[in-house]
Amino acid sequence: MSVPTLAAARTLLGQRDHRTGEEAQLSFENFPTVGLAKTYCVDAQIADSACTATSYLCGVKTNLGTIGVTAAVPRGDCPSSADSATHVESIAAWALADGRDAGIVTTTRVTHASPAGAYAHVANRDWESDVDVLNDSHDPGSCPDIAYQLIHSYPGNEFKVQLIFYFQ
Repeated sequence: MSVPTLAAARTLLGQRDHRTGEEAQLSFENFPTVGLAKTYCVDAQIADSACTATSYLCGVKTNLGTIGVTAAVPRGDCPSSADSATHVESIAAWALADGRDAGIVTTTRVTHASPAGAYAHVANRDWESDVDVLNDSHDPGSCPDIAYQLIHSYPGNEFKVQLIFYFQ
């Protein structure tokens, strides 16, 4: 969330309590440490969940629509995304390398851009399956899709898995 978003939420909270709003505080603002992250993409001011997931999970800025790769990979460029020199490691990979367990919790598809930031290296956030890669005229054998990477590649293939379905 941006600083203006926090200010708006704080104001609404206070106003719902029949106050002006500026004096209100969100629960997490009482934490002993607070950090800010700039989540814009290298090539776009307005970020998407692909480049932001790479930013906050891997600590590296990248291009709009790309996941787990450096900014040397333009969106849709299969050959450059297949080059392991362009891959960046996520905090999940760091944890696994340290002997810890890792996984993802999500309310969306596990192949969606936000959770994929923990394990995938891909030039297009929309390449969730081999059909998606083929539809963009690329070979899934040389440009593995996000689902394939989750099942067959590190660190995704080392995640602890538990499925919980919640229906209202």
